[in-house]
Amino acid sequence: MSNVLFCCDPEVLIHPELMGLEEVGLASLPWLECESDAEAARTRAMDVEVGEVWIEGSSSVAAVNLAAAMRADSAEKPILVIAQDASGSLRSRAQAAGVTGILTNDGLARRLFVEKERRARMDEAARTLDANLDAALAEHSRETVLAEAEGNVQGNVQGNVQGNAISPTPAELSAPAATPSASALLRPFAANDKPHGAAYVLTVLSGSGGAGKSTVALVAAHVAAAKGYAVLLLDGDLQFGDLAYLSNAGDTVTSDDVLAEPERLEQLAEGLDGSGVALLAAPAKLEQAEVVAGALPQLMDAASGLFDTIVVNTGASWAECHAALIERSDCALFLVDQKASSVRACRHAVELCERLGIATANFEYAINRCRRGALFTSIDVSCALQGAHVFELKDGGAEVEELLGAGAGTELVQTRNDLCTSVSAMLDELLPSNAGQAKKRRPSRGGSRKANAAADGARAGRRRGKKRAIGAKMRETTDPLADDVKVAIG
Repeated sequence: MSNVLFCCDPEVLIHPELMGLEEVGLASLPWLECESDAEAARTRAMDVEVGEVWIEGSSSVAAVNLAAAMRADSAEKPILVIAQDASGSLRSRAQAAGVTGILTNDGLARRLFVEKERRARMDEAARTLDANLDAALAEHSRETVLAEAEGNVQGNVQGNVQGNAISPTPAELSAPAATPSASALLRPFAANDKPHGAAYVLTVLSGSGGAGKSTVALVAAHVAAAKGYAVLLLDGDLQFGDLAYLSNAGDTVTSDDVLAEPERLEQLAEGLDGSGVALLAAPAKLEQAEVVAGALPQLMDAASGLFDTIVVNTGASWAECHAALIERSDCALFLVDQKASSVRACRHAVELCERLGIATANFEYAINRCRRGALFTSIDVSCALQGAHVFELKDGGAEVEELLGAGAGTELVQTRNDLCTSVSAMLDELLPSNAGQAKKRRPSRGGSRKANAAADGARAGRRRGKKRAIGAKMRETTDPLADDVKVAIG
């Protein structure tokens, strides 16, 4: 994780109690770099190891002036000014300087405490993840040894019977069998049994909640279906997914249903209705979320050979399953909304992926609820994301909430709503250029036998494997710090 540069008056370093930090212990925080010299702080702020700057002051330059100089050096790095009294004059100067936000002394103390706790949780999560991986590898090795031992015993027994006509001994017959692993219990979805299909996978993510992932995922699925694709809409928000509610689906098939009865996934593909969208809902019971999360890779592999397009909704809290979804995605679409905290959270999520070695070449970005006079434009968000291209998804107004609340996703697409139109334009750029010809939805069950046979042949041709080489594990992370920031441009 990146460090925080704290620029302050030399007296504060000697007596942190002047700012109410007597119980924090600045020197004991390895991720906090303290500097009182303005020139040295400005130089250090440009280092890639510094992810954020807090400025209380310096030995020679006022905090706002130093912030302005640092902003000129770096257009992206968050810069916060600490001031006990955030007057109107200070806010105006901070806005002109491009300051990210203003913190009071109390806010600084809370931020230090929360950041300290968050990094401790991250370290503990990393240790737990390493321990779990080591245990899994040890278990795999044990099962491999047992399986090889069983194979040797059975081979010797068969050789003795055939070559020497000697009956196996009771000990040989009772040789221990390999203990079934979790992957063996999920045998119907083993990657070696079914190669990756040609389905295009679009996963909708965000760094924080409230960005509109469920709505955009649902609209994208129906828009893709309207373009002729056979679509699986997978609710990857395994704990609190609401796509079943938004779709007004009665007897829905859930992810844990498919794990218990794998044939239900193929039934979903064969039973596509006129909308062209099959919904695989989140587990009905929260306690099943962890089980489903562990099986997501196998489930995605199985669905890839049955559908043309898979649109995946995700939850707000990042966890290991996000890595599995990104690994199997042709496009990971990061969604932000009209809040500074959403843009910042998106940047944190992308930085987390980079630190953990997750390839970002398939990352795309979109700003939701764009309208005239909105706080941010795609250009603003692009600047915050180091020049990345950002799609603009227009605000669909009350019509979106009304129709989705009534489970009328198909009707919403047919209204040519502003949101649907912009999602359609985005998909025209994201989906493969030959998808319209090579991945059309199969005819309905009432179609001609010839047409159905042709479609089945085309679907069989689409089942060629595509291997992706992204290996990463995601640690759970949250960012509760934004509440303490008073944004200067408010």
